[in-house]
Amino acid sequence: MMKRWDKLAKLLIVKHNDQIMLPSKDGELIPGRHTSPAYFPVFIDAVRHQTGDRYVKP
Repeated sequence: MMKRWDKLAKLLIVKHNDQIMLPSKDGELIPGRHTSPAYFPVFIDAVRHQTGDRYVKP
């Protein structure tokens, strides 16, 4: 059972390292394009309200 937990931990750590999600299928990482989760719109609006257009991309 510990081998399964160890395999799951490694998968989750590698898959979500630095908030970049690597694709996986059936518990194995597969080659492909990685994705990065977006910020919530509420957070974006709060930053925009506090900093103005300082961090807005053109």
